[in-house]
Amino acid sequence: MRIIILLLLTVSCFAQNTKMNGFLLKALDKDAAKNYAVLVKGNVAYVKQFTDSHHGLFKYNCGDISSVILTGNDLKLLAQSKVISRIEFYEKIPRPLDDSSIVKNNILKIHNGQTPLPQAYNGAGVTFGLVDTGIDFKHPDFKDSATGKTRIKWIWDQALTTGGVKPMPYGYGQEWNNVQIDSGHCTHVDINDIGHGTKVSGIAVGNGNTNAIYKGHAPKADIICVALDYNGTGPLVLDGINYLATKANTLGQPFVLNLSIGDYYGSHDGKDLQAQAIDALFANIPGRSIVAAAGNAGNAPFHLEYTLSADTNFTFIRNKSNPQSQFLLYADTNNFKQAHYTIGVYDSTNLRYKGNIGFRTISSCLGITITDTLKNSNGKRLGYVQTAANIQGNTYELLINIVADTLGYFWTLENTGTGTFDTWNFDFLYKPLPTVGTLPRMTYYKLPDTLQTICTSFQCSNQVITVANYTERRGHISCKHTFYPMPGPYDTLLYYCSRGPTRDLRTKPDISATGDNIVTTGTLYWSHYLAVNFPATNQIIAEDTMHMTFSGTSSAAPSVAGFVALYLQKNPTATNIQIKNAITGCAKRDYFTGNSLPNNSWGYGKLDGYSAMLCGSSVVKNYNYEELTVFPNPTTGQIQFNFTNEPGAFDIKLYSVLGAEVKTIHADQKNLPVFVGNLPQGLYLYKILRNATLIGEGKFIKE
Repeated sequence: MRIIILLLLTVSCFAQNTKMNGFLLKALDKDAAKNYAVLVKGNVAYVKQFTDSHHGLFKYNCGDISSVILTGNDLKLLAQSKVISRIEFYEKIPRPLDDSSIVKNNILKIHNGQTPLPQAYNGAGVTFGLVDTGIDFKHPDFKDSATGKTRIKWIWDQALTTGGVKPMPYGYGQEWNNVQIDSGHCTHVDINDIGHGTKVSGIAVGNGNTNAIYKGHAPKADIICVALDYNGTGPLVLDGINYLATKANTLGQPFVLNLSIGDYYGSHDGKDLQAQAIDALFANIPGRSIVAAAGNAGNAPFHLEYTLSADTNFTFIRNKSNPQSQFLLYADTNNFKQAHYTIGVYDSTNLRYKGNIGFRTISSCLGITITDTLKNSNGKRLGYVQTAANIQGNTYELLINIVADTLGYFWTLENTGTGTFDTWNFDFLYKPLPTVGTLPRMTYYKLPDTLQTICTSFQCSNQVITVANYTERRGHISCKHTFYPMPGPYDTLLYYCSRGPTRDLRTKPDISATGDNIVTTGTLYWSHYLAVNFPATNQIIAEDTMHMTFSGTSSAAPSVAGFVALYLQKNPTATNIQIKNAITGCAKRDYFTGNSLPNNSWGYGKLDGYSAMLCGSSVVKNYNYEELTVFPNPTTGQIQFNFTNEPGAFDIKLYSVLGAEVKTIHADQKNLPVFVGNLPQGLYLYKILRNATLIGEGKFIKE
């Protein structure tokens, strides 16, 4: 019997508004009277006046991006203003991205003040901030070793409603300062993901009070922590970042922020309002830097990209445990206008096509939410599909929300026409798949891939130092008092580490650091509980039952953030880009990274903290008892090679990062300027030779 599909089409009543992102369009379609915490890009004075006059809450602004709370109806009015260009609502909150490290990241030399460093550095006078699950403030590694008082200046728990003080202007959660923490009034508990934030903090700033071999990178730094409300909505991450930056500013200290959290859905170009606002908080501001984890989805085929054709290509979408599947599709406006898409559905048992919502162009739902309901001939609803599109700059964003009434169907994303697109969805079906013999249409099936698996939003910003992870230690003494070996191979990039590039094809991540088989601070409760109650798995707990193993880019990022605290102690007015250039310009290469750097797996290589500390405006190195100063680094037009002693005849050879020789200079002078203004921007290597014998080498950045 022929199955008849009835398509019931419901279009929301409000006028088209392409300034709103898909999540906001969908939310307002459901309930426009509700309050929404949003980010607004546009004239700040106008936004503040409008918000006040409509009895909303204006929280703060980062450049021309304001954080406000208004009703949906008021947001519709606000969007009509010509001085407003974008309004975004965040439905999902990013999730956590799950000792010898100070040697492998070459931090120990900094702690020891090895020449030519003028002193030892430990992070004193620098603030380390994190937005994460929280921190175990009772752990001894976060207390001053001399006084026993906490090193944590503030904790803001966004999820709690009692126990502390509600911080303003945010108007939610509870906060405590160091005095309240020391007096026992703090009720915050780091419980999510077995104390994810505590583990992150230990790598960056733990002082090893309980066991010196697990000391972090900046053991004297001050700490401020924001514990995310993972059940909330709105720009909670940006609220936390703004809170941290404001508090660090009151301390009058340079500040490094660590974000070991992330979201795999989004534009992957760093152009969303949250990423732009974060840029405004850090770009070109002396004494501020931001570090983020790249993500742990490098082995997951959840990215879909292809060029459309006259044929109808398709990909299955199936969530075996949840009837809802929601994702975002992105495309450049100049090549997707002639693309036609639809959402279809198959019976997964007999692979019979049940129909679709009809092929349409993206302009059909620009600024509105369309709800399509699919029913079969028996009147049984198969589910409904919501679509909403908007434009940000020169990019289309299409929200697709599929809500199935049963799990027994394969839904499809189908495309035909011309253009290309990118989308990310863990529900795209990779395997098992029907064969061409079973379903001839499989000839046109498009598989998801493992490319561009980097986390979205701020990780894709040029202002953020994005970190990949490689395997660190070979084992540790577990709470069973026996050596527990860690799985190898060692010093290699983790197979699940997310890779770049960004959607607009910029290189990410920027650097790699130790991020697997780390032993760091565990929350005291969970560490003891696991050691006592789970003997089969308590090898993850160290011998002192206060530290535990930790893996993922979540543990690599704080290694870099901890180093940045040391760098800021030495260079308190350095900008974020200067710090990033020092890290990438003097990164370590080895057998595992290869020489074809930067790339979208390793970035510029492995963190070499000691070299990066010397990779600023002047680099001093000692080669065969001859002191050489190379500056400025980075440079825009000229780089100066100065020898302390008369060098005699020598050659300087300059190479690109791919090993191609780009310039050779023959000289015998003590102070030699070399013009590089005609070279493209990027990282270069130099080698200094006398009679064909290498006497010096290094790196510089051409800006």
